[in-house]
Amino acid sequence: MERLYKKKPTRAELYVLLLYLSVFFTVGFLLVVRQPFHNARPDLLAPPDEGDRFAVADYIYEYGTLPTGDEEEVQIPGYGGSYAYLPILPYIVMGNVMRAASLFSEDISVLHIAARMVNLCFGTLMAFVVWLLGRRVFFRKTTLAVFCCGIMFLPQLLFLHTYVNTESMSLLSQALILYALVRMSQEGTGVKNCLIFSAGAILCTLSYYNAYAYLLLSIPWFIYCCVDQRDGKRQLDVKRMLKGGGLIVLCWCLGAGWWFLRNILLHGDMLGLESLKKAQESVLQFGLRAPTPMQQGMSVFTMIAQPGFLQTVYHSFVANYGSMSILPPGWIYISFRWVYILLALGLFLRCIMRIKAYRSRNGKGEKKQAQPGFLREYAEKERPSFLPAPCRLMMLLICIVTAGLWIYYCYALDFQMQGRYLMPCVIPLYFWLAAGEEEWSLLLKNEKMKIAAAALVCAFWLFILFSYVFGVAMPLYG
Repeated sequence: MERLYKKKPTRAELYVLLLYLSVFFTVGFLLVVRQPFHNARPDLLAPPDEGDRFAVADYIYEYGTLPTGDEEEVQIPGYGGSYAYLPILPYIVMGNVMRAASLFSEDISVLHIAARMVNLCFGTLMAFVVWLLGRRVFFRKTTLAVFCCGIMFLPQLLFLHTYVNTESMSLLSQALILYALVRMSQEGTGVKNCLIFSAGAILCTLSYYNAYAYLLLSIPWFIYCCVDQRDGKRQLDVKRMLKGGGLIVLCWCLGAGWWFLRNILLHGDMLGLESLKKAQESVLQFGLRAPTPMQQGMSVFTMIAQPGFLQTVYHSFVANYGSMSILPPGWIYISFRWVYILLALGLFLRCIMRIKAYRSRNGKGEKKQAQPGFLREYAEKERPSFLPAPCRLMMLLICIVTAGLWIYYCYALDFQMQGRYLMPCVIPLYFWLAAGEEEWSLLLKNEKMKIAAAALVCAFWLFILFSYVFGVAMPLYG
């Protein structure tokens, strides 16, 4: 079987791509303009902490310079600290876009929408990169469709691209990093692939610390891409590794190194986390901010085992707009859970069949005869590997490390039962789920039935999104 990227997209495929991007952008745009800018009790319909995040972009817009985090304008009232201590490249972009928008109107609502539109553009670009990534990985158009729609039409992911935050740019960077790494595993560490990776690494570094698992696990993936097969043995091409790695490090230092140098000069704190922690502790002394589980002497396992902890995280990973205040009907969560279980079973079945196929090979590489009938036909179907085994392992480790970083952040720095902190797992997660869908499709004999099955899964993603956005959220926005 031939991967999709080796075939030129047909006109029909380009129309489908345009429709996919248009649906994402249109639904996102409606949320950008309809969501309230400020929270009002008891409804709390505005996105979480957007006002405090917007304050950083607004400071850049007003003064034309970067805040240090100590300024009163960017401090979080009653909570302590500031988002200006953390990576602020998205806010820099937003502040300059707001300056451009102010040439037409200085109304605060217009400026706020201009800032939100930056993230919607990041999201639309991410949708395109996810499509490119899928074409590099998968062999069937139906699997590509399930992969792209599952990621980009996940209600909570779309929500992250519709208000002021740094997660949106981070998600784009994750897609770029994986796209570059997959290209490297297929074509080698050429200059173009290294530059794509560098762009993703810079955006990741300057947007969201929780996504640093991508940077960490990119190192062994990159080294694997520098291993060649010579004389029947695998050997590391040190020269190619140093050349490609040197280019990446140079680009990263030029594009992102300034942030850490600035933090050291301003605060003596490379990451800015200690400065943030000190600012929060100053508020904690006055009893205005709740202590973290670690400060309460609670264990990590006790924190996770709290009633409702995992359920809240799951709900806010799938769909929970506003300040975690706009819950969809319970059937949406139940439906997602069963679809996840079904696709996970397909993935498990695929693993079993690949192991059985491997074990059934004799010394000449031929398969032993299986039992006749439908099961033999199913068992002998071709199941090409989407990615080399080390790359698949890296995908799994990205999810594990991301979850670990979030648990530490939740336990030691800021107790947040929010699924959005696990969004860096979304692309690897749907990679595995799409593989599960493809395995189930092998049970179908007719190609039209396979297309119909994939269309049904994509229709499910869209139906859930539309039901929640237009049936629940929009009526509340008024």
